[in-house]
Amino acid sequence: MDGVKDLLQRLSSFSRGLTGHPPPGKPVTAKEFQAWYLHTQATASSRTTDAYWLLVEGGYLRESKILARNLMERLFHSLFAGLAVENAAILSCVERRRHLRNLRKIHGDPPLSPEGQKLIAGENQKLVETQWLLKGSKPPEDLSLLEIALRVDWEKIYRACYAPFSAYAHGGCLPFSDWKDDANQAFVHWLATAAPVYTSYEYHRASCQPVDPAVTREWRSLLEEIRNLTLRENPPCPLEG
Repeated sequence: MDGVKDLLQRLSSFSRGLTGHPPPGKPVTAKEFQAWYLHTQATASSRTTDAYWLLVEGGYLRESKILARNLMERLFHSLFAGLAVENAAILSCVERRRHLRNLRKIHGDPPLSPEGQKLIAGENQKLVETQWLLKGSKPPEDLSLLEIALRVDWEKIYRACYAPFSAYAHGGCLPFSDWKDDANQAFVHWLATAAPVYTSYEYHRASCQPVDPAVTREWRSLLEEIRNLTLRENPPCPLEG
């Protein structure tokens, strides 16, 4: 796609400019944890978008959907974490509980090996430390990506993308469209390219008060350019419909 390389360079510059200075030290408050969490999502999104376009340009459209799903999840998590100071800690608690459930499936409950005991004890300690940031507020036991999408008002994006993204990622044999040269593929390009712009801006909003108006203008300009480059004459993305 013409213009992608130049745009990706400017996206990378925008993201690096906002995330070049990570939060100092170990977070000891929910606000500090929010900044750390959003910084992690933003830097990971920038790298993953570069990898997504390497796959697309190499002709691996199906494989690129795996990274597009990763970017969609990082985008939703960042938007949710930016809504309230405590949301990043809530997301981390939910993620650690899932990880603990998986560790218990692997190592037994109670764990059968010293290695399993050490891993589970360490993960439990991290969960306790993250819960402490919530100052007595109890996080939900689980929080699905659909629930997060509803809370950030991106439900249409979720319903348009999650099933087709997952069909290939899960290694099944369900019928799957390549989505070549149509509105759906264009929309996937939009989502995968816009993700680091959104996530970097969420980190900036959380870590810099007041928000720099020049950053906001560049954020809006980049999103408009991404839309014009990827969607072009196609129907508007679900976010706009």
